Amino acid sequence: MTGKIYTKKDFENKLLSIREKLASLEHKQWSHWEEYREKASGEMHKVEDIPNTHVWKRQRKTPYSKLTEKEKNSDRNWADKVLNLLRKEFKELLYFAEDKQ
Repeated sequence: MTGKIYTKKDFENKLLSIREKLASLEHKQWSHWEEYREKASGEMHKVEDIPNTHVWKRQRKTPYSKLTEKEKNSDRNWADKVLNLLRKEFKELLYFAEDKQ
């Protein structure tokens, strides 16, 4: 198997290139959970009595690409947690071009 030797900068750029994809996935996961939570909560008491329900409902129905930057940042924060984990885990496994010198 032939591989390409990447620099640490290449690796970091690749991680950052998937940040928005991860944030979008996080939004989809949250939306799914929020829809379930609303249905389950609605059976116990009025959904309207739960603070922020109207905001969450709007966000849940809004695709990630249409959220405000402030709303996207919440999902990006979770994407960053994944990226930080990947950085930590791969740090010891990857061999970068500059390490060769």
